[in-house]
Amino acid sequence: MAQSGLNFVHLSDIHLVKDFSDVSNYDLDLGLRQAILRDVERMKPAFESIAGVLVSGDIAFAGKLDEYERAIAWLDEICDRAKCDRGLVWCVPGNHDVDQSVQKTYPMLLDSYKALRSSNTLDKDLRDRLDNDVNGPLMFEPLRTYHEHFGAAYDCPTTPKQPWWEDELTLNDGSRLKIRGINSAICSSRDDKEKVALVVVGAMQTIYQPEPDVVYLTLCHHPPDWLVDGEDCEEAMLAHSHVVLFGHKHIHRHRNTNDTVLLSSGAVHPVRTEKEWDPRYYFLSIGIEGDDANRILNVRLFPRVWDKTTREFIADRGTSTDGSILEMIPLPAWKQTAVEAAKQQEVTMPVALNRKRLIHQFMLLPFHTQLGILKKLDLFSDQEMQSKPDTELFINSFAKAKEAGKLESLWEAIEAQGK
Repeated sequence: MAQSGLNFVHLSDIHLVKDFSDVSNYDLDLGLRQAILRDVERMKPAFESIAGVLVSGDIAFAGKLDEYERAIAWLDEICDRAKCDRGLVWCVPGNHDVDQSVQKTYPMLLDSYKALRSSNTLDKDLRDRLDNDVNGPLMFEPLRTYHEHFGAAYDCPTTPKQPWWEDELTLNDGSRLKIRGINSAICSSRDDKEKVALVVVGAMQTIYQPEPDVVYLTLCHHPPDWLVDGEDCEEAMLAHSHVVLFGHKHIHRHRNTNDTVLLSSGAVHPVRTEKEWDPRYYFLSIGIEGDDANRILNVRLFPRVWDKTTREFIADRGTSTDGSILEMIPLPAWKQTAVEAAKQQEVTMPVALNRKRLIHQFMLLPFHTQLGILKKLDLFSDQEMQSKPDTELFINSFAKAKEAGKLESLWEAIEAQGK
């Protein structure tokens, strides 16, 4: 029986390398990526539909443009095999998405990281740096290529004013799945070391808004033991997030603590010299069972692992007969009213105007074409053009299009570029 609910492909630590991945005859990981494409196609019939792809960081190897262009091309293929729209990808940055050459250009960044790591007033000091119109953009300069050429392409913005993002999908009983993406790479540098917590999240990224009809799924690249403020971060996640997906460690671990499923996903491309070299990825199924006061969140994991003999991905050992692991989490009492159902129906955007798909298509257009479309629809002013970064200008323009009822016209203009 095919899995209903919201089903996702979950990937982490892809590590695509500039001038090597897909272009070198010595790219040994090409076979892994091709095997994942085949496996996604094989697994697709086990799910009624795929809601999208979750990526928990380290898309690139060195934060370079070429690496993100190749990542988008490969994720397009993943979405095609999963039969979901290409724009339905949710992502967060990892340490390999930081361009360390920028940190060499601005050595004062390393001084800022050092000061934050040892600060007794971390949240205040982090806010003072990020919320400053000069220091904030500088702090995010090493992640600029990630943001402008990958994160923004999937409507997963991470900026100095708001390092995290949040999106919302509808679960099978009408309740809401909120996906929160946390940026744990703000202070990541060449100084990062295992067993020494040096990266920072900040409390502002883990302020959840719990409601009876909300299930939270969190994406964060670094696990808590890599974070300076890891204890506070984990406490917030355990209090309010029902599922948390980490990357970084390249080793699969999952546990259910305080009715929160925490998953260290393993890596698509682990380093081949690692002791436990086990390329991995996941399918993740989330759905609600029962109603009213007897609601249960079913979180079903389908871990897929590289088999060295067949050179294909197979179900992990220790899973059930269908290759899955089921975690069941009790939820607060809630029942959707007729008024709520009608309101939800009103705000549901038609598939043809899906926001993420719209933005994805737009962000892949040439820059002059993007500006021409927005200018024609009067979605930005000359003053905004001069004062805002391009990506922020585009994000604001999409918000204006929605407010002005111009989304359909915007979509038609974008679609016309492909004809």
